[in-house]
Amino acid sequence: MYSKEFLDKMQSRLLEQKESLEKEITETNPYPEYDTESSDDVAEKLEADANNEGVIEQLKDELSKVNSALARIENGTYGLTHDGSTYISEERLEVLPWAEDSIDNESK
Repeated sequence: MYSKEFLDKMQSRLLEQKESLEKEITETNPYPEYDTESSDDVAEKLEADANNEGVIEQLKDELSKVNSALARIENGTYGLTHDGSTYISEERLEVLPWAEDSIDNESK
């Protein structure tokens, strides 16, 4: 369904995204260091810790989707909807390279 050039382009974009996400995950400390320990500072620290943990989980979720898309390119199923019934448009994959559903399937 897709040209080799399109698949190569998507693979390249996904590999760049994977590298970026892995770097961001590594650089996001779930428990940043703080210099002061007043009660207000402790509350802010706990809130920041929870926020960072949430960010890391979102990054890991996106990385999982990117890795899954890369695996689909390797096994020849890239661009098929998750149920394998139809191909996702190139336009949709350009916007969301790890998409597993066409826009029509998501609205159902």
